[in-house]
Amino acid sequence: MSDTIAIFGVGGMGTAVLDLVIEQLAKDDSAESKLRTIAVNRPQASLDTSRAETAMFLDAPDLEGDGNVDSEKWNEVLNAHKDQVRHVVDGMEKVIVIAGLGGLTGSTVAPMVARIAKQQGAEVEALLTTPMIFEGPSRSKKADQALEEINSHADKVTTVTGNELMAMADSNVALDQAFEQIDNKLTAKVVELIS
Repeated sequence: MSDTIAIFGVGGMGTAVLDLVIEQLAKDDSAESKLRTIAVNRPQASLDTSRAETAMFLDAPDLEGDGNVDSEKWNEVLNAHKDQVRHVVDGMEKVIVIAGLGGLTGSTVAPMVARIAKQQGAEVEALLTTPMIFEGPSRSKKADQALEEINSHADKVTTVTGNELMAMADSNVALDQAFEQIDNKLTAKVVELIS
């Protein structure tokens, strides 16, 4: 069977969950055969260890962090990858976008992928997380703007709020174990979108 579903893991959260999805689906040949997996991120190191078949490195050497990023330069970076996204989603029946919103990469790339996929005629679904309350109003505002745009392109959006993320983890475990529990539960949600 040819590829029919493209899954984009965008940013740190998206690429981490995508790797877990790939690991889980490796046990199911019928599911794996119809998937195309794409990891999209800025730190090259995060892509070097990715299990995705395609790694899309957002090369932005002049832009550090998520703070006062030059929006014009960042838009140039995004525009440089639009054709690559179009090529990947061409002919796909469904495109799934996994991203944490609030930071630079997830909040800008996820809407771009959703928009292009819809333009190409694919069914678009997204699993998105929003910031935890302690991350501050700036990240929350950025996440709200991105969510609004994604909602305008996607057929189905599953949003997990920061409070819901916190509730996914046991309160008596170490921080790294808590994030592992959260990632595992998000992975299960993505697998549901595929089936």
